[in-house]
Amino acid sequence: MYQPDLEKIKRKQAELQAAHRAWIAEKAKHEILAFADEKGNVVLHHPDGHTEIVHEAEAG
Repeated sequence: MYQPDLEKIKRKQAELQAAHRAWIAEKAKHEILAFADEKGNVVLHHPDGHTEIVHEAEAG
């Protein structure tokens, strides 16, 4: 039976997460990014650093 190397998988996952964070940080310098915040609101992040909620999550 195949046993995956969990430590290798965890290292690769951490590497990919770091690369993704760096990529998003670079994009945020030049583009408007949309994401959901911890409350479920749709938020736009502008290159100048300000954010705006474009859609509020429904309560409940």
